Amino acid sequence: MKGQQRNGAIAMAILITLGMTACGSVPTTRYYLLETRATSALPVSAPAVWVEPFTVAPPYDQDRVVYRVGSDDLRVRFYPYDRWAVPLQDMVADLAAAALDGTGGARFQRVAGVREGGFSLRGRLVRLEEIDLPSGPSIRFRLDLALTDSHGREVYRRRLENETAVTATRVEGVVRQMQAALLAGFEQVRPEIAAAMAKVEPGS
Repeated sequence: MKGQQRNGAIAMAILITLGMTACGSVPTTRYYLLETRATSALPVSAPAVWVEPFTVAPPYDQDRVVYRVGSDDLRVRFYPYDRWAVPLQDMVADLAAAALDGTGGARFQRVAGVREGGFSLRGRLVRLEEIDLPSGPSIRFRLDLALTDSHGREVYRRRLENETAVTATRVEGVVRQMQAALLAGFEQVRPEIAAAMAKVEPGS
């Protein structure tokens, strides 16, 4: 009996050790956000621009972070343990609303769907990825923006795109550079959007 108890104890110890080893070998999944804070302090009565959820082209319309090996790589690769915490269609729209808030004296507000009346901003994220090059990583994005008036007529359209080298060596740093590049793009189009809004006569 004592021998059986001893063998059972040894077997249990082996199972526990194997379980601990297995648990310890699984990498932790990391989740990332694209975010910024609105800087304008406009009154509630200020005109609103409704920022609708953006659309995201495949294969970027998922929670995995995309990367390629070389600018001309046809193969799409995914980081297995680095993921977006929120769908890109919402995060990029939130980023746009915060970055563009105050443009033309208007409040850029996020809405869940299409809103009647006032200007509406729509976007389509065509790509957002890391490019691994012999010289180091780069980030690349392409984003189409469209502004419509209260009648649904398009008054402004612009494609934002950029490919730039980054100094980051970890995915977290690459994501920060993606965020910075997108924010720089939004900053670039602020005067263009303000001018497009100013050309639309109230009530027209």
